[in-house]
Parts: sequence; C-alpha cells; structure tokens
Amino acid sequence: MYKRYPQLRLSISLIFLLILSSAIQVFGQSLSGYVYNQKNKPIPGVQIYIASLERGGVTNAKGFFKIDDLPQGTFAVQFSDVGFSTKIKHITIGASSSSLQIVLKESNLELPGLTVTGTPQATDALSSSQSVISINQKQFQQNSDITAMSALENQPGVSLITTGNDVAKPVIHGLNSQRVLVMVNGVQQDAQNWGGDHGPVISPFQVNHVEVVEGPSSVLYGAGALGGVVNVLGPSLPTSGNGTPELGGDIYLQGFSNNNQGAGDIALHGASGRFGYRAELSHRTAGDINTPDGSLSNSGFHMTNGSFMVGTTQPWGTVSLNFDHFYQHLQVHDVPPSTAYAPLSNNLLHLHANIPTKDFRLEVQAGYQTNDRRDFNSATASEPDEYFKLHTETVKIQAHHNPIGPVYGTIGVSTMIKSNRTPGPDKLIPAYNMQNFAGFIYEKAHFGVFDFSAGGRFDTRNLSVLNTPGVTSAADRKFHAFSGALGAVAHLTSNLSWSANLGRAWRAPEAFELYAEFAHEGTYQYDIGNRNLVPETATNVQTSLKWIRGNVVGKLTVYNNAINEFIYGDPTDRFDPASGYRIYYVKQANARLRGLDASLQTQVTNWLSLEGSYSMVRGENLKLHQPLPFIPADHGYLEFKLQKDKLGVFRTPHFSFQTVLYAKQDRLAPHEPKNKGYTLANVFLGSGLNVEGTTIRWDLIIKNLFNKAYISHLSRYRDLPSLNPGRNIMLKIQIPFNLIK
Repeated sequence: MYKRYPQLRLSISLIFLLILSSAIQVFGQSLSGYVYNQKNKPIPGVQIYIASLERGGVTNAKGFFKIDDLPQGTFAVQFSDVGFSTKIKHITIGASSSSLQIVLKESNLELPGLTVTGTPQATDALSSSQSVISINQKQFQQNSDITAMSALENQPGVSLITTGNDVAKPVIHGLNSQRVLVMVNGVQQDAQNWGGDHGPVISPFQVNHVEVVEGPSSVLYGAGALGGVVNVLGPSLPTSGNGTPELGGDIYLQGFSNNNQGAGDIALHGASGRFGYRAELSHRTAGDINTPDGSLSNSGFHMTNGSFMVGTTQPWGTVSLNFDHFYQHLQVHDVPPSTAYAPLSNNLLHLHANIPTKDFRLEVQAGYQTNDRRDFNSATASEPDEYFKLHTETVKIQAHHNPIGPVYGTIGVSTMIKSNRTPGPDKLIPAYNMQNFAGFIYEKAHFGVFDFSAGGRFDTRNLSVLNTPGVTSAADRKFHAFSGALGAVAHLTSNLSWSANLGRAWRAPEAFELYAEFAHEGTYQYDIGNRNLVPETATNVQTSLKWIRGNVVGKLTVYNNAINEFIYGDPTDRFDPASGYRIYYVKQANARLRGLDASLQTQVTNWLSLEGSYSMVRGENLKLHQPLPFIPADHGYLEFKLQKDKLGVFRTPHFSFQTVLYAKQDRLAPHEPKNKGYTLANVFLGSGLNVEGTTIRWDLIIKNLFNKAYISHLSRYRDLPSLNPGRNIMLKIQIPFNLIK
C-alpha cells in the first residue's frame, strides 16, 4: 500500500514525528470547583466534559469536582445533569490552576450542549455561525429504532431516504448521498455511498451522540459537504477515577413487533491507571416488513457488529485506537417477488491523537476502511452478480493554536486515498483509484458581543479509472477547487444570538455518475451515466436566530443554496425491457435550493413540556424551470412530554405523544411519482428502575400507532409501489453492571 501511495507514507511518518516532538511538553494545571442548584445546594453526579481535550469528571456528594493534568489554553467546558439546564462555560487555564463556582437551573428540556463538528474547536450552539443539531445519548436511545440515522428523522431541516426499515440515508436541506458527509468520530465513512440503497454502516449500539451541521462544510471536511455533515460520535475512552470501574459494562436488549425483530448487545468497558478500554458485540435479526397492506416479501435482514477501543490518557495528551466491524445481510425486496440478497462487510480502523503543547493542540486522525459488498440475484446463486471492494485511507492533521489576541483557530492538512475494484461479472461502476490532498485554515475572533469566523481550503483530486470491460476504458480525470466560509455571530443577549454564514463548497463527480449504465436492483432504477460531467460548486447563504434559556429553546433558520452544474438523475418515461426499471439519465444544470427550518421547545410546568418543528425546502432546476427530483415534502411535528425526576420506584419517568405531519409533494420533476400527504402518531414511554443499586433503563416506543397506510416521497419503494412499514412496537432495555470496581 505504501509503495503505491508515497504521500500516505509521508503523512503517517509526519504523524509520529509530531506526536513524539509534542509528547515532551508536560503540563500539570488542574480545573476544580463546586456545582450548586439555584437554592445554593450542592449537586452530586454532575458530568463535566472538556470536549477538545476528551477529558471529564463528575461531582461528588458535596458538588466538588477536580480534573488534573490539563494544559494551558482556552476551552469550552460543559456541565450537565438530568433535570438541569446544560451549562457551557469558556475557561482559560493559565500557568496556575483554576477554580469555579457553577450554578445550574432546574429544567427538563433537552438543551443543546457542546458541539465538536461545526467548528474546529468545541463550542456552544449560540456561538456557531451555522445551524447545528446535537442529539445526546438519552435522545438517541429514545428516538432511534433499527438504524443509527433513524434518530434524525424529525429534526428540523433533516429527512431520511429509506429502503424498508433497515436502510436510512440522511437528507439535509434537500441534499443527500454524495452531498452529505457521514463521519464516524470525525473520520469520513466511505462505504459505496453513491447508491440510494447504501445506507451508513453504523451500529446504533455504538452511538453516544450525533451532531448535524446544516449547510456547506467543505472547509473543514472537504469535497462533498454541499448539504452538510453528520458526525456520529461513539463512547469516549474510559478514564480512571470519577466512578469508572476497572471493568464494567452494559447489556442492551431490544424487540420490534413489525418484523419480528430481536437484537442484543453486550459492552465491556473500564480503565486501570492511565489506560482505558472498551469492547462491544451485537447481533440483530429480522423477518419481512409488515405494512397495512400486507408484508413485503424478501425484506428481512440480519446484522452482526463488533468494536473495540484501547487508549491512554497521559499528562501530555490522549491517544486511542478504535476498530469497528459491521456486517449486514440484506434481502432485496422486489415486485414480482424476489429472493435476491446482498451481504455487506465494513471494517474501520481509526487512530486518534490529541496532544496539547505550549502554543497549540495537535490533533491527528488516521483511518483505514475496507468495504466489501456483494449482490446475489437469487437465494440459490453461488456467485455474486455484482461485487464491490473499496479500500479508503484518510489522514487529517490539525493544529489548534491558542488565542493570539482575540483570534484563535486551526490550520490543517488532509489526505484521502481510495482504491475500488469490481471483481463480479456485472460491472455497475468501474474499478478506479482516487487521491485527494488538501490544506485548510479556519480562524475565529471575538470582539465584545460579536464573533467572526473565516476559513479557506484548497483541494486537488486525481481520479484514475481503470480499464473495466463493459463499462469504460482507462481514463484520468483531475479536479481542483477552493472552498471558503465567512461567518458572524451577534450575541444580542446572554440567551439570544443571531448568526449568518456564507459558504462555498464543491463536489467532484463520482465514478458511478460518470460511467454507470446498468439496472440497479437496490434503487429500482436503470442508471445511465454522463462522461462529460464537471464538478458541482455551491454558494450558500444561511442566517439563524437562536434562543436558549432554562424554559425555552427556539431556532429559526433561513437559507439559499445556489449550485452550479448540479448533478442529478433525470427520470424518464422509458423503462428498461429486461428489468422493468425506470430509466434515469445523469444530467447537469444550475440549481437552487432554498427553505426554512423552525423549532421550539418550552417547559410549561416542572413536569410538562411542549415542542414542535416545521421544515420546508424548494429545489428548482434553473435550466428547465422545473422542480428538482427527490425533494422532501414540507413536514413538521408536535409533541407533548410528561416527565418527572422520580415517581415511586421509577427514576426520570417520561411519556410523550408525537404527531408527525407530511404535506403532499406536488412540486415534482417530470415523470416523478406523486405522493399524498399523511399524518402519523408515535408514543414514547420509559424510565429508570433502581434494582439493588443498579438503574435499569427501559423504553417502550410505538411508531405509526394507528397503522397508517402511506408511502414516503423519499422511500426507495415508491416506484414499485410498496407501502412504508405499519405499526411497530419497540421495547428497549439497558442493564448496566460492574465486575471489578
């Protein structure tokens, strides 16, 4: 591998050189203090987290905390506990240790905490110039179902492309697939995501929280982030102290009524001295999907996933190594009935180093990912019709410098190297090699009530297409582009901020879009590529008004995204005779997507809260003056939630009733199928139960309570046509345990 890509060898050598040179810097400052409620009583069990350093602590019975071995610098520190408003405080740690007095307000609202995705350094939602959604672990557990992306379903500005109930792909402000980057702990996931049926390969059991950046993010994350970024963050490296056992764990059990699905997971984690470790293994199996009109034949699946993490937290920094394995066996539903299936295996090895020095904090991310996907046309087939093997290597090195006057920020370089092979007899996409290299800078400045940010990035990409019989002969394509961002935030009050962001992003055409000419069973399309495609470039203007206080959280975002040379699949009125699938031609045209998102949460009493959201997006092909295909319909939700700190033997019990509304989509591209509007009802019920000193968590979720018959406009089954899943009753149980304290 290194002989083929000398740039990768140079990057990895540079990583270890920087780590070794930085490791000699040792710092011994500490951060300590007390956390009280509004009645001046200490609060035990408050979680303190410094995201930039991946360090944390917890308050004791007297509300006291202390975090040792911290470097000098300015960091955002988060204080959070159930029943209290999350508080974020920006702390400057100098040559001496720091002490704090923190007061938390009582609240049952899920207030946004620190985000690590919208900017190079962790910040709070009011200080980000872009719209950022943060879903914590509690929200994720309550709202997710079969896939990790399902927790995003009703977030403002976000929709999901679905294939049954086992594949879900995020849509941000009307853009999806190659225009939305999905990250795992900051490393781009690359798993043949050109297909609408190819969802992110992430086990929901391995998710701690999820962050979504809405709008172009190419400066920090490179080509492809025209719509935004979804960053899935797993559990942090365990560290000694703060009640962390030497060996503990959790057992998760889940059951789903709709497709007779059962799932289980066991996680072991702990820390000893300065070393932490974590391992996890899960399995999930399901039968056919049930709809109000009957079951969908050949729509079951099973998954087996595992991961491990090992790392060390030293006075000079943190280094961790993660490995994630994802295996999924999908049955492919079709009309007439099919027995086709597709096994998928994905492995990701990830090295993360966070090394503070006197003047800057060095952060290194290195990933190696293998993706193996095979498609069999029947249950009796011994060899796959389509076979894809993708290897991806990524390296990202960032230097987050300490404030220079009012200015602080990040300078970095990144590489991505991909190798794709197609050993199967049917060549849906060609074999190719791709190399992408980039350098970027992102700076922020604080002046009184104003924050300003600016960033720039330059990418160069080489795509070498190999001779692939039946698809294309060898060819080389070279791309390069500049990305930029300008942002401003005005803190109108301590609870209210206004932000604006101007971003430029780009995306090179994928090999699939350039050369495909084949019936794609997963999307029920016959796709014909376009070898004359040029890169897309997007200019996005976004402005937001954000209000966050103890009993009210609100946000209003308006955006306009102008995309030159937008690449899209144009549905025709012709069908492939052999497969029966509609023919789609890949074309380009200038396009515009504009819309707004609004959300509001309010706590009416100390046990009752209300929340809701509304999202709309309009996509237009400016060349043809027609709507773009596959644009989400207007949608929103209303929810009331009852929650108390304690009710008898139950800890933090909650009950929610949610109404989800989707308007009919009548702004359609030519030959695009129509969809009626619909309303769904969902119920959420759960609590903690204290059993011999252990709090067992259970959640009962009923999706589509009244078994509504509907077809989502973003369902890949809409062309068949097949209904979306009917009523689904889900039970989730989490059992923590300690083996060695």
